[in-house]
Amino acid sequence: MKTEFLLIGPNSFTLNNNIEITNHHTIMKLFQVLLLTINVIVGKLFTKVIQSPIFESNKICNYHHIVLLKETPFIEDNYEYSDTYAVDFSPTNDITDASMAWKMLLGKRVMGKIRMVYFDKIDYFSLVSSSLDKYMPCSIEQIKRIDPTIYCKINCWKQEFQLYNRNCQHFSRYLCT
Repeated sequence: MKTEFLLIGPNSFTLNNNIEITNHHTIMKLFQVLLLTINVIVGKLFTKVIQSPIFESNKICNYHHIVLLKETPFIEDNYEYSDTYAVDFSPTNDITDASMAWKMLLGKRVMGKIRMVYFDKIDYFSLVSSSLDKYMPCSIEQIKRIDPTIYCKINCWKQEFQLYNRNCQHFSRYLCT
């Protein structure tokens, strides 16, 4: 059976010239089902970038990016995640150390690290309120079978951190494109 979509207007279309769909919510649900189907077929991970504080005690400076990876789409306005990987890029050494902070502010390159953690279940607020270092890391090899492209991107990322042009935000954009 051949499926045909015909656009009627900016907010409606017909399916096989039989069913006219005009509800924006219905269109979005169909789109989500289509994305989920494509994802299952090609084995790709969905990505979502969340912002967290740079320092654990600082709730104001939310500039650190953590990339969430999962096999099913993220639901908008849902703050609980299950079967989710969290991955980020940060300096290896303690950034609260004065000499390290000074090096970074001067734009010097420092050694970086990629951290990856798997969560059966976690909520957004728990995730952003503490460092990924506090959780048991998992091997990047775990996502190789799910999404070889993301796996290759993570492995190809040079582990060199530079505050102004090679930081966690650059890493998140690199993974999500």
